[in-house]
Amino acid sequence: MTHCRRTSFLAIAGLMLCAGVAYADSATITSGFISLAWDGDLSGINLAGSGTHLIAEHRETPPDALQAGSVLDLSRTSGASVMSHPVSATVNGTTYSSVWVRGQFAIAVSPLTVPQEAVGTSHFFSTPMSMTGQFAGYSDQQMTNQVFSVSLSGSGIASIGPMRLVSDDGSYVMTAGGLVYRFTSPLVAPWSSADVGNVGQSGTASFDNGAYFVSGAGSDIWGTDDSLQFVNRTLDGDGQILARVTGISDTNTFAKAGIMLRDSLAPNASEVILDLRPTTGIEFMTRAADGESTSYLGGEMQALPTWLRLIRSGPTVTAAVSADGASWRTVGSAPFRTKRVVLAGLAVTSHDTGRLNTSTFDNVSVSPASTPPPGGREIVVYASDIPASGVHGAWTAAPDATAAAGVALVTPDNGVSHTMQPLPFPTDYVDIPFTADAGTPYTVWLRLLAADNSKWNDSVWVQFSDAQAGGSDLYRNGTESGLLVNLATDSEATSVNQWGWKNSAYWLSQPATVTFASSGSHTMRIQVREDGVRFDQVVLSSATYLNSAPGPVTNDSTIVPKP
Repeated sequence: MTHCRRTSFLAIAGLMLCAGVAYADSATITSGFISLAWDGDLSGINLAGSGTHLIAEHRETPPDALQAGSVLDLSRTSGASVMSHPVSATVNGTTYSSVWVRGQFAIAVSPLTVPQEAVGTSHFFSTPMSMTGQFAGYSDQQMTNQVFSVSLSGSGIASIGPMRLVSDDGSYVMTAGGLVYRFTSPLVAPWSSADVGNVGQSGTASFDNGAYFVSGAGSDIWGTDDSLQFVNRTLDGDGQILARVTGISDTNTFAKAGIMLRDSLAPNASEVILDLRPTTGIEFMTRAADGESTSYLGGEMQALPTWLRLIRSGPTVTAAVSADGASWRTVGSAPFRTKRVVLAGLAVTSHDTGRLNTSTFDNVSVSPASTPPPGGREIVVYASDIPASGVHGAWTAAPDATAAAGVALVTPDNGVSHTMQPLPFPTDYVDIPFTADAGTPYTVWLRLLAADNSKWNDSVWVQFSDAQAGGSDLYRNGTESGLLVNLATDSEATSVNQWGWKNSAYWLSQPATVTFASSGSHTMRIQVREDGVRFDQVVLSSATYLNSAPGPVTNDSTIVPKP
């Protein structure tokens, strides 16, 4: 595939800003992402984030074609040094209306081998990376009077795609998207990572905004000894581990990405694993005792994204798989007679000691099967419970015989929408006070109804005063970060029929299970995304509805009782 004109577009988001001393303004970028793509017309670098935004010229494109069997190295040293015109820039909140920008960045990426698959197969190819760089802004074209400095420093994941295999000779072409360099952060305690067994190449694990990026080599998880990258924490007694697999590298047909309970980090330790292969095959396997051979117990076929769950109850572990996190299919059960405290986590192997399988997970949680504390751990709020002082703008309380306690909060269908992101300072919103326990995972559920059963009236943004996922803040009030809850389950919106329970949007991967750093009072904010929507119940569940919705997504009549 060839292009007469190409655009290189570089975007960096989610900046962490550090005080600088050399110039009036300086920023160090250690989180977010950089993407290279093209639109056939413009060429440039665009760095954007909280309080910082700058543009520079850049003439380089990502690969638009790959060949099976070739080694793909996405490492590069690139930058911008010549500009034909000045640009505007903002650094740490200070805007410069006319500046000249130059700089350079270097990205070191672990090479990967492009696999040979069946014609028509589409892939994202992902691998670990690290990046450094420096950009400077000048008030003059000669670039002698420097006014700001922006640095890049971090590590994470490089991915390219989706690429589609179009011919028997192994030719892949870019079908959409582009090349993305995503900064990620180290794992947050109590999570840690380790290579188990003779892996061949060291693995890595990191975290960003609710997603886990796990890169592991290793020969296999099978036989009497395993070799893998294992992201883990302890589980004391009965409980469960839950995760959604959103990506897996096709390093081998027997590569694996899944969830595991394991007696120790010894290669021959007893374990139970539920994993996904690149073939979309699900495997449920166990090693009943240290040093014994691994047994295959059962399987399913499930395309990405795939929800996986292991529940430990006494001496038995039960495995289940789901397409949506609500409706589960049991794969099987296995004895797991080991010590009380075991390791629970994410297991990744490439089935090739010379290559890394980079797999991605979200909605990860490890939950002990404990008794709820006094006062209950289920949070159920009816629209009728929300004080008038929390209802703002177009939102109003209205009688509704089908709603909980006969009241719903509604918005008129005036064609108002904020589809790109929530507003930091909205006009139309509802603030919902509630009390929650520190460190307890709560899954969020809303019951929505769209005016005229229309997909143009079926979504809201959800934010919190102080929610976290994986130890990191997210969906904060006063920001442009929010959980998108969309009633339709696909683009045709055939599921939109009266009330329905949802906590996600079908085209996005966002964590819907959150925690809070402190016990006590918190606030949930619901913003209009598409007006014409209404809601009557909000549930934050740490037990009963932690992994499944209180009711169906369509034509629902469920009224969740107060705890």
